[in-house]
Amino acid sequence: MNGTQEPSPHKARFTLHSERLGPLPLINHFIGRIGLEDVLERHVPSDARCAVPHARALGVLLRSIIVEREPVYRQQETVHGFASGMFGIRAEEMEHLGDDRLGRALDRLFDADRAALLTDVVLAVAERFGVNFDECHNDSTSISFYGSYRGASGRKIRGRTAPVITYGHSKDHRPDLKQLLFILTMTADGNIPVAFRCTDGNASDSRTHIETWNTLRAVAGRSDFLYVADSNQYPT
Repeated sequence: MNGTQEPSPHKARFTLHSERLGPLPLINHFIGRIGLEDVLERHVPSDARCAVPHARALGVLLRSIIVEREPVYRQQETVHGFASGMFGIRAEEMEHLGDDRLGRALDRLFDADRAALLTDVVLAVAERFGVNFDECHNDSTSISFYGSYRGASGRKIRGRTAPVITYGHSKDHRPDLKQLLFILTMTADGNIPVAFRCTDGNASDSRTHIETWNTLRAVAGRSDFLYVADSNQYPT
């Protein structure tokens, strides 16, 4: 005898295989319930040449923002770190999930009617979850950028105007940095986001409410709701 113990035949039958799920099963449940992939396919259609359809590529980015917040060039690595299918794409599609593929999907999203897309998403959420639109709260914030961003001057790209990254009233108290203005409106019923848009960094808050109001009227299907905005948005 050499002192080596033979493994039990019963133990040898089992292999431990672990997979990372994180919060993705819960996230995927709500993405499916909203019907988000169908909405994306309608507004950001693909042709047969796409190894990964734009809608599924954007779905990967959405899940990544919620779960990992990794840069575009690391998305393939991020997807491989979770159980197969958790990011909404098939195993054979994962090999084509490079930053070029994701970049093209983002280009097509820019070209799409994003206001209509967001309206469709909000309407789907309202219908499936019974969101109450009796009261909506609006606020805006500035997002600061480091660098010159000379090309972000409001130029037209494929017929659409991009927002201007420029100096404005910084809510981060960083007047030395250029910025964009993010405008978000939520319902008082559970703080559900129902309207969002990004505009020029020097846009005045007081001039944004008419467009937001009209968007909310379209989403709610009525105008007899209470619209609450931050009191310091108005000039004195």
